[in-house]
Amino acid sequence: MSDVIRYDYGSNYASLDDIQGATNDAQALRDEVHKVFSALSGVYEGEAAAMLQQRHIEISQAMDAALAEIAQTRAGGNQSQEDAAALDATSSHPIAKAIVARAEAESIAVEPAVGVLAMGGKGVKGRFRRRGLFLGSPTSASAIASLSPDAEARISALQAEGKTVSVLLVGEVTAGLIAVRDEPRDDAVAGVEADVDFVVGTFSKSLGAIGGFCVSDHPEFDVLRVRCRPYMFTASLPPSIVASVTAALAVIERRPELRARLWANVNTLYDGLKRHGLVVGPQKGPVVAVQLPNPELAVAAWQALLKSGVYVNLALPPATPNGASLLRCSVCAAHSRHQLERVIETITEVAYQIGVLSEPARAAG
Repeated sequence: MSDVIRYDYGSNYASLDDIQGATNDAQALRDEVHKVFSALSGVYEGEAAAMLQQRHIEISQAMDAALAEIAQTRAGGNQSQEDAAALDATSSHPIAKAIVARAEAESIAVEPAVGVLAMGGKGVKGRFRRRGLFLGSPTSASAIASLSPDAEARISALQAEGKTVSVLLVGEVTAGLIAVRDEPRDDAVAGVEADVDFVVGTFSKSLGAIGGFCVSDHPEFDVLRVRCRPYMFTASLPPSIVASVTAALAVIERRPELRARLWANVNTLYDGLKRHGLVVGPQKGPVVAVQLPNPELAVAAWQALLKSGVYVNLALPPATPNGASLLRCSVCAAHSRHQLERVIETITEVAYQIGVLSEPARAAG
């Protein structure tokens, strides 16, 4: 159920929620200013009172102008909402329903666009009030119109928060961004878990320990104790590991911002390496793998990085998929942007030194 939705629009991509907050703050400040000047007007007389009144008028005009500008920006956001809802008015997709519901909650009358065409895996297009509209993924939108650096940065930031981002185009102009985070219904998790017989996991990744687990309510679960070879030859976890894993789980639950910071760091490293022409995996994740042409170059790169103060994991055939030679970079929330930029710079420099990247490519970049 998609019930968290955020609209961004305008040159600086401020959200509607932020604009509403700015409106409330500005109105409250204007009221306080009026109270102060009203109180002072009874204190001063003559020329001082005239100067005070003039200053009151000037400040009031400036604040009214600011509120008018905020209102105009808000109107632009409402137009983006109306356009997006028009494209999704007849769709049964959960995200489309969330967009329409948000527009209706903002008291926007939703009218369906005409000539609406769903483009599988890309988005939806149609015409509304004599304008051509497109609402779809950032990748699909960038194939139609060039996205500004500000828009791309905002998209990356929203995606790092775990949101699905759609771009609204009016003609070939970016009119706004829509970000939705899918939130399961209260009964959804229980409904899915009811159909799962075994849940397995590891303690050696996010939790920073060793070992793993397998849990189940299957009636024959105990058979694994005598038939599962890895279990039979594995000792019980030390109490220190159980305690550290329990503490790590508590931190993850208590500090959800760490996950957002992790994905922001993933985007920084992945996008930076890819921008310099290095071959990275097809999907982003906390382990960013750089592929080298052969094991010899991978070993040479690993050694050069080590001498430069950058440690990554070296993964070679036959322990890698499709015989790939990889430098696996493990990203965590504790990394700073400065550290990640240094890693990008060092890996890129080593790639030039060993001939994986060419000097002409460096000059062109």
